[in-house]
Amino acid sequence: MYVPAEAGWWADRVAAHFDDPALAAPFMVRLGLKAEALDWQVARLSTGEKQRLSMVRAFLTAPQVMLLDEPTSGLDPDATNKVEAMLRDRLSNGVAIMLVTHDDAQAQRMASRRFEMQAGVLSLLEQGHEINKRAGPGEQGQGAGPGTNKRAGPGTNKRAGPGINKP
Repeated sequence: MYVPAEAGWWADRVAAHFDDPALAAPFMVRLGLKAEALDWQVARLSTGEKQRLSMVRAFLTAPQVMLLDEPTSGLDPDATNKVEAMLRDRLSNGVAIMLVTHDDAQAQRMASRRFEMQAGVLSLLEQGHEINKRAGPGEQGQGAGPGTNKRAGPGTNKRAGPGINKP
């Protein structure tokens, strides 16, 4: 399941984006959204609400593999904690996750392997670290080290990490 940094929305109301809105509500609440958001118009959603709702859509498909592009960019620390907690739950249930992030602290919390892409070459930076199961944004914890650093232009230093894999 691929979750882009900016998910698509094809209907006017939030509920129309879910096969079974009643199944979506508990996931929404766990990510800090009100179940009533199902009745909202998509046009009134903030960027962070759209991001969390796109994660709900992904979680509902029960994927075995998730590719996440900046799933918490623009979220406040509390919302980031909630998304990361759900991702840790998925990891503990055997889901493989590859996460791309600009947030070095998030990489420290979440990565079991890190890769860097520089001048079109992907290199393993680090592997074999335990994923910190408790620390969230603003909290201390052990992890795999710094995450991503993307800069535009030739000779960019892009880190495609953290590559979160099955424990």
